[in-house]
Amino acid sequence: MGGDTRPVIAALLAVAALAAYPPPKTQGLTPGDTPDVGAVVIPRRLRRPLHLPRLGPAADCPVSSRRDVDPQFSPGLGTGPAYPAGFDDESTLHYGGANFPPPWTGNKVLWYVDPAYGGPVLIRGHQLGGPWWVGFDGFGRRPYAEIRIGPGPRGRWRERGSYTRVRAPGCYAYQVDGLIFSRVIVFRAAP
Repeated sequence: MGGDTRPVIAALLAVAALAAYPPPKTQGLTPGDTPDVGAVVIPRRLRRPLHLPRLGPAADCPVSSRRDVDPQFSPGLGTGPAYPAGFDDESTLHYGGANFPPPWTGNKVLWYVDPAYGGPVLIRGHQLGGPWWVGFDGFGRRPYAEIRIGPGPRGRWRERGSYTRVRAPGCYAYQVDGLIFSRVIVFRAAP
């Protein structure tokens, strides 16, 4: 007997990763993305299981670094090629300025994509060490479960204005998936 067990182990890990997070609709999130940005088709292979860090009860939030990426944009978090901007020097998104119906709050976040990458981008998020999904946009009662940024020509920055919505203060992470990358960007949310 013998054989390569790696495919079986990978499949089991994928199922375990998906089981760790209840479906976003269980928290009132609308599937998909804001319809007013157009129909952005995301290839199935970008829908990878979330691979977010696990935090213990007393663990510090391992925030992503904020840095200057291009002079035309505010500093972004993470290593790219897609960057969120709208965070303070401690990588905190301060909420309370937007008037969303409870239990959601949030604030504006601008996403911009490096011109060297021309493919699509899928952004989802979840609280680290907590039960809450990150919501996006949606000025009604129900935010969306994801943001999609469509492919574009190389050599030009792409931008996508959005709102990141949360239900409580804490440590959160975005998972940003593209054709050739998968990144985790960690931030704090606070009033």
